[in-house]
Amino acid sequence: MKSGAVAANTEAVEKTPPVKQKKRTALEELFEEDSKLLSMQQQPPVSTAQRVDQEIQLYRSLPPIPTKDSASLWWWKKSDTLPVLSALAEKYLCPSILHPF
Repeated sequence: MKSGAVAANTEAVEKTPPVKQKKRTALEELFEEDSKLLSMQQQPPVSTAQRVDQEIQLYRSLPPIPTKDSASLWWWKKSDTLPVLSALAEKYLCPSILHPF
């Protein structure tokens, strides 16, 4: 009797339609390899405190700002590299721009 139940189950499994995969667009197919590489390279999210610590370490490793140069211009140029610290520098070095009289 059990063999009949097993046979019925195998027939039901064999008759199950295959799972349809989502149809991809031409762009998805074209960039499939790049997408796989990017997903493998993504790093886990970093906390704000860790980002600030990393930026401070990077800032300390940079050469000092020459006194003849504009500090606000230097921070503006570093805004891509040091986004958190440059935002603070903009806030405190350029108060007249943010709050005109």
